Amino acid sequence: MPCPMPAIDCAESRDGRLLVFEVDSRGLVHAADPLATYPYTAAVMRYAFDALETMLFDRARIEGHKT
Repeated sequence: MPCPMPAIDCAESRDGRLLVFEVDSRGLVHAADPLATYPYTAAVMRYAFDALETMLFDRARIEGHKT
């Protein structure tokens, strides 16, 4: 995909194959799923949110804004 950050929604099927639900040039990253059901998502969401925050602060410094 010729885009800087594609979104791929996928899972592993019962027989171990990759099951792709969706591929898009943008994606929705959220932390709304219950941790009891999806305990592995908290670390991934924190990583994504931290990366977004870093990118925004870096961009603000480049553009000359105070952070």
